[in-house]
Amino acid sequence: MKIIMNREKIKQFILKYFFLPSWLTLIISIPSFILVILSLNGIFRIKAINYICYTFSAYGLIIFCTGAKNIFFDLKKLIKNNHFWIFITNTKLVNRFLTDVSFRMKISLFIGLFINLFYSSTNLISGISTRSVWFISMFGYYIILSFLKFYLLFHVKRYTLGENLISEYKKIRFCGYMLLLMNQALVVVVMFIVKQNKVRTYPGFLIYVVAIHAFYSVISTSYSLIKFKKYGSPVLSASKAISFTSALVSMLSLETTMLTHFGNNNNLQYKGLMTAITGVAVCLIVLGIAIFMIYHSTVELNKNLKK
Repeated sequence: MKIIMNREKIKQFILKYFFLPSWLTLIISIPSFILVILSLNGIFRIKAINYICYTFSAYGLIIFCTGAKNIFFDLKKLIKNNHFWIFITNTKLVNRFLTDVSFRMKISLFIGLFINLFYSSTNLISGISTRSVWFISMFGYYIILSFLKFYLLFHVKRYTLGENLISEYKKIRFCGYMLLLMNQALVVVVMFIVKQNKVRTYPGFLIYVVAIHAFYSVISTSYSLIKFKKYGSPVLSASKAISFTSALVSMLSLETTMLTHFGNNNNLQYKGLMTAITGVAVCLIVLGIAIFMIYHSTVELNKNLKK
């Protein structure tokens, strides 16, 4: 009986302090993230203050994760009930974007292409200014991903989604082969970085912009992979798989730069180990995606050609 009572108390405690209302979650988590950034940049000289910031940010991260779903739905509800949003959604262009999957796909590819080009140019500038092999390699990687996005965009502009399945499966297979080749290059770059143990960091506050982009990319592309699967368009699925690959490589790039930016220069073995573990995980996932794209498209092509 006492054990049941204790469990109930623990449950009530967790619900009370770790599952907060959306407004309170934002009030606590946002300042905690700002404080930990300031702390990591050495703004606070007193160790006790830094420890308080770390603890506060850890709590902020926990409640943000537990409350993210409620925050999303509350914001969605708030936006839907807003008169300005109702007016905007009634306009022809926005209404088409919300209801036409093919049109939304084109816009999504355009935005993804722009983000990849921006991210690749950021890596190029950082690579030239810091003379970093890693950033130059990432520039090349994202340029090729941009080309694949443009390749799929060209198909979407010519055909309606699902109209020419043979062409779509051929494009998926080509993208799969390209990802396979790019993955081999990524393996070589990761091995080089681990061996040399030299990764430059982004200048100024650019690292935080990159961090926001990386986390947003992983969350949004993971959601898109599940959501857009139901539409049955191979090109649509391929574009989301490429975006997911891009997001994973962004996370790998972010980890290597953050270990350099915030890590201890004396602990080079730890940096190398962490880079190696994450690099292997990312390369294996990308390899799996590439093989699946090649295999699945080949099987479906054979089926369609026999008809």
